[in-house]
Amino acid sequence: MTKLMLTGMTDKTAEELLPLARSWYNPPAIKKSVNLKASYDQAQRAYILSMEDESKNIEFTIAASKESPVVNIAFVIRGWGENDLTLKINGQNISRGKNFRYGRIDNLESNDLIVWIRYESILPIKIMLSSRGV
Repeated sequence: MTKLMLTGMTDKTAEELLPLARSWYNPPAIKKSVNLKASYDQAQRAYILSMEDESKNIEFTIAASKESPVVNIAFVIRGWGENDLTLKINGQNISRGKNFRYGRIDNLESNDLIVWIRYESILPIKIMLSSRGV
């Protein structure tokens, strides 16, 4: 049996933490494009994405709602390689910085990209991740 708990330190009230708890316990679904495999890993509090082709462009919608909000979302993109990343949310370019961070995990056979985005929404959001090349 595995037990997962969301723990941490905060100055927020229990009511203010409800969206975060809902985003972890009941994550919004990904309405994916045809070339994407997606799942949610509660232990990592991240979506695991893998491409079925070599395009290095990922576009999908996260079906956020009040019951399944987006709160500081994370992705693990399997086999991304050495390429850098650009991000658009609802068509708006997001620059790498304190609200958008990414890095790599080097595996024996491939490199995975880890993406974290400071973003909150109870409305569906469109995400576009694309390769910039190195």
